[in-house]
Formats: sequence, C-alpha cells, structure tokens
Amino acid sequence: MRSRPLRVLQLASTSRMGGAERMILNLVRHADPARVQPQVLTLTGPGHLTLLAMQAGVEAHNWALEGLRDPRLPRRMQLFLRAGRFDLVHTHGPRADLLARGVANGMQLPCVSAVSSGDPGRRWWQASLDRLTADGVTAWAAVCEAARRGRIDREGFPGDRIHVVYNGIPDASPPDDQARAQARRRLKLGDEVPVLATVASVHAAKGYPKLIDAVAILRRQYPDVVCLAAGRDDSGGSIPQTAASRGVADSIRWLGFVNDSTDVLAAADVVVVASKWEGCPDSLIEAMRAGRAAVATRVGGIPEMIEDGAQGLLVPPGESGRLAEAVQALLGDPDRRRELGHAGRRRFLERFTVDKMVEGLSALYERYAVESAV
Repeated sequence: MRSRPLRVLQLASTSRMGGAERMILNLVRHADPARVQPQVLTLTGPGHLTLLAMQAGVEAHNWALEGLRDPRLPRRMQLFLRAGRFDLVHTHGPRADLLARGVANGMQLPCVSAVSSGDPGRRWWQASLDRLTADGVTAWAAVCEAARRGRIDREGFPGDRIHVVYNGIPDASPPDDQARAQARRRLKLGDEVPVLATVASVHAAKGYPKLIDAVAILRRQYPDVVCLAAGRDDSGGSIPQTAASRGVADSIRWLGFVNDSTDVLAAADVVVVASKWEGCPDSLIEAMRAGRAAVATRVGGIPEMIEDGAQGLLVPPGESGRLAEAVQALLGDPDRRRELGHAGRRRFLERFTVDKMVEGLSALYERYAVESAV
C-alpha cells in the first residue's frame, strides 16, 4: 500500500491539441488524486494543452522549444525530473521519447511510452530512433491491439511489456431529436438535408482526398448533401482547394478546429472516418458516445472498436467508391442508422469511457512505478 499518490509526469511532444493531447487532458482531469498526482510538460507549440491542464487545476509547463538540438536539454530535463520528485514519466510522441528515455533511464526513473497509432508507414528515422532508445523504456502503453502488434512485429519490442489501454472520454447524453434540430439551426442546415460529419485534422493521412471523391459520388443521388469537416487545416489549404477542383466546394463546410464537436455530431446523419491509418481515434469514440452511425476504414484499431455491420460499417482504406456506397446505404435507411448508433453507444459504455482509460493507466503506473528517491 503506497503512502502517497504517484507523481506522474505526462510529457508531450507538442501542446497543439490533437487526439493524443485530448487523451492526456482527459487523463489528468479525471485521475483519482488518491492514486495519481499528474503534472504536464509540453516541449513545443503555443501552449494550448498546457493552458487547458492549468485550467483543470493541474500543474503544467510549456518549454516552447523550436527543436531538440540544444545540447543542454538533457541536463535541463534531468533537473526538471529531479525537482518534481516524479515516480514515473509517461512520454507521448517522438520528441518526448527521444529527450526523456535516456535521461529517465540514467536516473533509474521508470518511463512508460505511448504507442498511439497503428501507422505502418512511420518515417525510417522515427522507427530507428525508437529502436535505439528502447532500452530506456520500462513499458509501453498502446491505444489498441493493432498498435501493440505493430511494435512487436516491426520493431521487435517485447510483447510482455506492451500493454493495451484503449482511449476513453467522459460520458454525455446522446443528442435527441430536439438537440439535432437545434444543432442544425445553429449550423444553418435544413432538417431534411443529408449531413455527414468528419472530425479530424485536415491532411491526407486522414483520408480527405478520398472523402472528397466520395462526396462527389454521393451528390449524384443526394445533390444537397453536406459534409461537415471539423479539424485544423494542416494541408496549407491544398485539400480545400482539391474539393473546389472536384466541384464539391459547396458540399463541404470547413469548420476548422472545434473545441467541442457536440453540435457537429448532433447534426450528422452519418459520421465518417476515412483515415489511411489510425490508432484508437477519439472522433470515432465521440460518434459512438453520441449514438451516431459510423462508416470507417478498416485500419489500425478501428476494427477493435466497431465490428462491420454490428456497430458501424467498415470499408477498405483508399477506396472512395466503397466509402460512398456504405454512406449511401445508411443515408437511405434511417432504421439501420438508428440500430447501428444504439449498438455503438453500448460499445462505448462497455469499453471507451474515461473511467476505464484512467483505471487502466493508473494500474499500469502502479505496476511499474517505484517511489522516487531522486
């Protein structure tokens, strides 16, 4: 029995909000203070995650680095870890891994590294650095079995130290018909307009080019279809330009980054995840929580989240025709949409709540942490 809560540093490569950063925020907001006392440090970016963590009452710091070339950084990290008297550090992203693994290992401080994606096409240097610094890792926390298997099969990491803890988000009541109508009014959408939604940063890896092609196909049967695209544009405007060149600019609304996707999901008939690869996407978890039928690509951990035909429809990645066909089938069958949405919400409650994620990670920390003597 521990005499005090574990002091755990959540070390993030960036403070810009994405899926991994949202999960860090959910963790620190909902951690049991009797078991885990979290702190957040971000290495790069404008400080969004840091600010939100501080607003949640968690001690947080942002170094706002431009890179990791400063030879004094390992010493700075060592001093920070020593001053914080941490029992364990949990790293998220390549920069955090590279900077902290060796330092923590030299201090005999347990280090857990996040495996947040089933990306089969990681850059060679990322995989190389991962292997070179693996000796500094006490254990890995993978967001899905697919991500775990990837590290075992491609990198040769020891499977007994790679543990699956699915992402989780707080529960919220699914939107009813009144909430749907209100969301559509706020978004200036008619009640009968067929609406798709995708919540993902705008870049090619999220499958936007194929989604654009699918919307072009859908317009043949549904000329008034609207796709709500909620996500920061990381394409430099090239993907919205692609939509314009395909003649569907008026069918896709680029909403930019949204802090709260409640209205977007409430307004949607079908949620689409068109990614080329994924781990355990929180956008799909949000759709399941909202009871919205989803069409998603069969990549990464997605087949662990929804079974084809049971909680949603799965299609091969990169096939816009198959994507359009699945969406079209659901747009034309409200009863099926409702059935899949209800089943998805049940799966969410069984596996993807924030309480389940926090319990899984807390148990992992307790398994590997030692009371710090630094």
